[in-house]
Amino acid sequence: MEEPTAFEILAERVKERGLDPITHRSENRFVLPGPDRFNRTKFVLARTGDLFFLASDSYGTKQYTSGTFTGIYSAVDTDIYAGCRIYKKEWTDRFFRVNKIKTGIDYIDSNLTVTSLSDHNVALLLKQNDVNEFLELHELISPLKIIFENDYISTIESLAGKKVIGLETNYWVYEDKELDALLVSGVELVSRFVATWR
Repeated sequence: MEEPTAFEILAERVKERGLDPITHRSENRFVLPGPDRFNRTKFVLARTGDLFFLASDSYGTKQYTSGTFTGIYSAVDTDIYAGCRIYKKEWTDRFFRVNKIKTGIDYIDSNLTVTSLSDHNVALLLKQNDVNEFLELHELISPLKIIFENDYISTIESLAGKKVIGLETNYWVYEDKELDALLVSGVELVSRFVATWR
């Protein structure tokens, strides 16, 4: 008997937590000559209230067509400029993060790095308990970031063309402890963001 894959394990664990996941897996081999002959995608998507859990993995032989991420996402109806990412502050940020902005609020600036192409700084809306909860989640799921972007997730039809707020990591989350943290604390945190940022 074959061992279950991380894809199958995640789909089953999401079901065990009372959600109804939609799963997708495809693998294409193209006959065309050249480097773009292979493409593989898979995702597990589940709705939890007004929010969405999405784990996605894609691989293509063409440059910039591969990516893995897992997160909790929601649409947010606001006039606030979207185009911001918030990370736990690391010493390497000074070298590898561009478009950094400061909030002028010590507990945010000393713990988080905010990047944005605009002067509109949504991090100003973070409360100290939001920062603390994000840092606690980051201890379990790392790296983790807060995203606030326009038209960010095309896989989820309900979010297409809208401003999206979410928590996201760059790997396939399927271990029980990480999954529980994302589906409980992550959902609570994103729900608070949505309520605050409307």
